Amino acid sequence: AAGLGSGGGYVRADNGQPVPNPQPSPNGGGMIDPRDGSPAMTTEQYQAVRGGLPAVPGMPQLNLGQMPRPLVPNQVFQGGPLK
Repeated sequence: AAGLGSGGGYVRADNGQPVPNPQPSPNGGGMIDPRDGSPAMTTEQYQAVRGGLPAVPGMPQLNLGQMPRPLVPNQVFQGGPLK
């Protein structure tokens, strides 16, 4: 599946959704999603700019920098450490 982190394909620049049939933009400045003319970029470009993985259709974009940290034993919370 192109655009889903497979190392190829195009995704929308605004939300990372796959673009199955990208077309050259009318002004020659890159690729677009022909469904509505939104700019498209390669998966690699999107990951470099956005710092995360492209979105899977119907799912929110996954940004690894915003993942919750796992709880660590004895981590201090309000009221003292876990026991």
